Amino acid sequence: MAALVKWRLNIPSVEFIEFTDETTARNYIDANAINGYSLDIIQEIAVSDAGTVNETIAKPVGDWIRDLLDDFLSENIAMGVTQAGKTALVGIALKDVSYWVSVKSLYEVMSAANAVNCTPDLAPFVTRARMNAFNARIINYLKTGRG
Repeated sequence: MAALVKWRLNIPSVEFIEFTDETTARNYIDANAINGYSLDIIQEIAVSDAGTVNETIAKPVGDWIRDLLDDFLSENIAMGVTQAGKTALVGIALKDVSYWVSVKSLYEVMSAANAVNCTPDLAPFVTRARMNAFNARIINYLKTGRG
Protein backbone atom coordinates (compact mmCIF):
# COMPACT_ATOMS: atom_id res chain seq x y z
CA MET A 1 0.00 0.00 0.00
CA ALA A 2 1.30 3.43 -0.94
CA ALA A 3 1.39 6.36 1.43
CA LEU A 4 1.05 10.08 1.10
CA VAL A 5 3.46 11.91 3.35
CA LYS A 6 3.21 15.53 4.42
CA TRP A 7 6.48 17.24 5.34
CA ARG A 8 6.97 20.27 7.59
CA LEU A 9 9.92 22.62 7.20
CA ASN A 10 10.68 24.40 10.47
CA ILE A 11 12.76 27.54 10.00
CA PRO A 12 14.02 29.63 12.94
CA SER A 13 12.13 32.93 13.32
CA VAL A 14 9.66 31.96 10.56
CA GLU A 15 6.46 29.98 10.66
CA PHE A 16 6.67 26.45 9.40
CA ILE A 17 5.97 25.60 5.78
CA GLU A 18 4.32 22.33 4.79
CA PHE A 19 5.11 20.37 1.63
CA THR A 20 3.50 17.34 0.07
CA ASP A 21 6.80 15.71 -0.82
CA GLU A 22 10.39 15.75 0.35
CA THR A 23 11.83 16.69 -3.05
CA THR A 24 9.79 19.91 -3.24
CA ALA A 25 10.78 20.75 0.35
CA ARG A 26 14.47 20.20 -0.37
CA ASN A 27 14.25 22.21 -3.60
CA TYR A 28 12.69 25.07 -1.63
CA ILE A 29 15.47 24.83 0.97
CA ASP A 30 18.15 24.91 -1.74
CA ALA A 31 16.50 27.71 -3.75
CA ASN A 32 16.20 29.91 -0.68
CA ALA A 33 19.58 29.00 0.88
CA ILE A 34 17.92 28.14 4.18
CA ASN A 35 20.19 27.14 7.07
CA GLY A 36 19.33 25.91 10.55
CA TYR A 37 16.14 24.13 9.61
CA SER A 38 14.52 20.81 10.42
CA LEU A 39 12.44 18.81 8.00
CA ASP A 40 10.01 16.40 9.58
CA ILE A 41 7.28 14.02 8.45
CA ILE A 42 4.12 15.34 10.09
CA GLN A 43 1.47 13.15 8.54
CA GLU A 44 1.39 9.90 6.65
CA ILE A 45 -1.82 8.77 5.00
CA ALA A 46 -2.09 5.23 3.72
CA VAL A 47 -3.86 5.01 0.40
CA SER A 48 -4.82 1.93 -1.53
CA ASP A 49 -5.06 3.31 -5.04
CA ALA A 50 -4.84 6.37 -7.25
CA GLY A 51 -8.63 6.76 -7.19
CA THR A 52 -8.54 7.30 -3.46
CA VAL A 53 -5.85 9.95 -3.82
CA ASN A 54 -7.82 11.69 -6.54
CA GLU A 55 -11.09 11.76 -4.59
CA THR A 56 -9.64 12.68 -1.20
CA ILE A 57 -6.86 15.08 -2.14
CA ALA A 58 -6.28 15.95 -5.80
CA LYS A 59 -9.85 16.76 -6.83
CA PRO A 60 -10.76 18.96 -3.83
CA VAL A 61 -7.43 20.83 -4.00
CA GLY A 62 -7.70 21.18 -7.77
CA ASP A 63 -11.27 22.48 -7.58
CA TRP A 64 -10.39 24.95 -4.84
CA ILE A 65 -7.26 26.38 -6.49
CA ARG A 66 -9.00 26.64 -9.87
CA ASP A 67 -11.83 28.58 -8.19
CA LEU A 68 -9.27 30.87 -6.54
CA LEU A 69 -7.66 31.66 -9.90
CA ASP A 70 -11.09 32.15 -11.48
CA ASP A 71 -11.98 34.62 -8.70
CA PHE A 72 -8.76 36.55 -9.36
CA LEU A 73 -9.43 36.65 -13.11
CA SER A 74 -13.08 37.64 -12.59
CA GLU A 75 -11.95 40.53 -10.42
CA ASN A 76 -9.66 41.62 -13.26
CA ILE A 77 -12.59 41.58 -15.68
CA ALA A 78 -14.66 43.64 -13.24
CA MET A 79 -11.76 46.11 -12.93
CA GLY A 80 -11.69 46.56 -16.71
CA VAL A 81 -8.75 44.47 -17.94
CA THR A 82 -10.46 43.88 -21.29
CA GLN A 83 -11.34 47.53 -21.83
CA ALA A 84 -7.77 48.49 -20.91
CA GLY A 85 -6.47 46.13 -23.59
CA LYS A 86 -4.29 44.28 -21.09
CA THR A 87 -5.80 40.78 -21.21
CA ALA A 88 -2.84 39.27 -23.09
CA LEU A 89 -0.29 41.15 -20.97
CA VAL A 90 -1.89 39.89 -17.75
CA GLY A 91 -2.21 36.37 -19.17
CA ILE A 92 1.47 36.25 -20.02
CA ALA A 93 2.42 37.58 -16.58
CA LEU A 94 0.33 34.84 -14.91
CA LYS A 95 1.23 31.94 -17.24
CA ASP A 96 3.37 30.13 -14.65
CA VAL A 97 0.71 30.60 -11.96
CA SER A 98 -1.87 29.17 -14.34
CA TYR A 99 0.36 26.23 -15.21
CA TRP A 100 0.89 25.26 -11.56
CA VAL A 101 -2.84 25.62 -10.92
CA SER A 102 -3.38 23.02 -13.66
CA VAL A 103 -0.87 20.71 -11.93
CA LYS A 104 -2.66 21.27 -8.58
CA SER A 105 0.51 22.11 -6.66
CA LEU A 106 -0.34 24.80 -4.13
CA TYR A 107 3.27 25.39 -3.13
CA GLU A 108 4.38 25.84 -6.72
CA VAL A 109 1.40 28.17 -7.32
CA MET A 110 2.59 30.31 -4.41
CA SER A 111 6.16 30.25 -5.68
CA ALA A 112 5.02 31.28 -9.16
CA ALA A 113 2.83 34.05 -7.70
CA ASN A 114 5.82 35.33 -5.72
CA ALA A 115 7.92 35.32 -8.90
CA VAL A 116 5.45 37.38 -10.96
CA ASN A 117 7.15 40.59 -12.04
CA CYS A 118 4.51 43.12 -11.02
CA THR A 119 5.46 45.96 -13.34
CA PRO A 120 3.55 49.27 -13.39
CA ASP A 121 1.97 48.43 -16.77
CA LEU A 122 0.17 45.46 -15.13
CA ALA A 123 -1.49 47.64 -12.46
CA PRO A 124 -4.10 47.51 -11.13
CA PHE A 125 -4.71 43.98 -12.41
CA VAL A 126 -1.50 42.31 -11.23
CA THR A 127 0.16 44.00 -8.28
CA ARG A 128 2.35 42.71 -5.50
CA ALA A 129 -0.46 43.41 -3.01
CA ARG A 130 -2.91 41.30 -5.05
CA MET A 131 -0.40 38.47 -5.46
CA ASN A 132 0.30 38.54 -1.71
CA ALA A 133 -3.43 38.39 -0.97
CA PHE A 134 -3.74 35.48 -3.43
CA ASN A 135 -0.98 33.61 -1.59
CA ALA A 136 -2.50 34.45 1.79
CA ARG A 137 -5.67 32.63 0.74
CA ILE A 138 -3.60 29.58 -0.23
CA ILE A 139 -1.76 29.64 3.10
CA ASN A 140 -5.09 29.84 4.91
CA TYR A 141 -6.35 26.87 2.88
CA LEU A 142 -3.23 24.86 3.76
CA LYS A 143 -3.64 25.63 7.45
CA THR A 144 -7.39 25.14 7.71
CA GLY A 145 -8.48 23.10 4.70
CA ARG A 146 -10.91 25.88 3.84
CA GLY A 147 -10.61 28.85 1.50
